[in-house]
Amino acid sequence: RMRGMSTRMIMAIVVLAGLNLGSAQTARADDQTAAAEAAAKADAATPEGEKYQESVGRAFGKEHGATVGECARSTRRPDLSDFVLLLRVAAAGVVQEVLVKPRTNLSGCVQARLTGWKLTPPPRAGFWVRIQVDLKRK
Repeated sequence: RMRGMSTRMIMAIVVLAGLNLGSAQTARADDQTAAAEAAAKADAATPEGEKYQESVGRAFGKEHGATVGECARSTRRPDLSDFVLLLRVAAAGVVQEVLVKPRTNLSGCVQARLTGWKLTPPPRAGFWVRIQVDLKRK
């Protein structure tokens, strides 16, 4: 036992250190998501970028509408909040990276299934696409 420190106090310090690390990781993820969202907006600002973004949105609805349903069925108490998918597409048209906003149990499930998805090649390598997934009835 450390002099003057109770086991309870040591545990509290460990928990607080873990919370600080978690919030730093969350802040880093938020920064990464914000940067990806800005890049997707810039990439969609050109006529060919806008056209590509629309085609990926249509392809997502066609090819991954069922994925969203499967995730909803396989996730215990799925969070049916709307979410945004941010996809970074390689020159060959393969999804390299997927970010979600906000991160929920459902959006995380969809996120995990999209890496490696094959699309038509984008206007340039590392192209970011933003897909809005609306689940709530309006």
